[in-house]
Amino acid sequence: MGWREADPGPPRPQDAQEKKKNHKAAQWTRGARRPRLGHGLQGGVISSSKENLVPDAQVTMKPIYADRASGQTYPDARSMVNAYIARFAERSGAPVAPLDAGGYTQLRRGSASVGVNVLEDHGVLLLVAPVMQLPLTGRESFFRKLLELSFLTTSDAAFALDAHRNEVVVRTLRRLSGLDYEEFEDLLDTVGKVTDEWDDSLRAEFGQ
Repeated sequence: MGWREADPGPPRPQDAQEKKKNHKAAQWTRGARRPRLGHGLQGGVISSSKENLVPDAQVTMKPIYADRASGQTYPDARSMVNAYIARFAERSGAPVAPLDAGGYTQLRRGSASVGVNVLEDHGVLLLVAPVMQLPLTGRESFFRKLLELSFLTTSDAAFALDAHRNEVVVRTLRRLSGLDYEEFEDLLDTVGKVTDEWDDSLRAEFGQ
């Protein structure tokens, strides 16, 4: 039947005095300043605005665009990655175009085609290599296989789905600030090796 309030019972002599006190308290409450919601609401507890007079300290770190090994510094992320791309091209003996206006270029690592994306608005480097089209059937076991591989086998990289192209890729992300050349080349190696190792076997097992 639901809950009910307790029965107050017959009136008591002191009820009139308590009622008078409660009436005075209600008048004081109506005249008192009430705390504001929003800025005064912290952790589910309403607090007065006076508690928010001192803002939290905001520490902003300036991005570092430099190669630790060589000591070379760069004015921005794009200049840094372009220098790393040129160095990689020289070491590999294969020409690589610099970043285009959108911060993208493409290179080969083994048999894998790796897209290099400098996302300055997000402050990250994104490396992506295509593996195969999403299979039409058996997707549950296919996705389970990718998740199991991404747990440890893919190292710093992971399998992902490019929804716009309906394509499975290997991708890795790294913050641009503090990125040196050795890390850049290591990330390229990881994406290339994982793609080389698993693209053929995944196509053979799940491809249409």
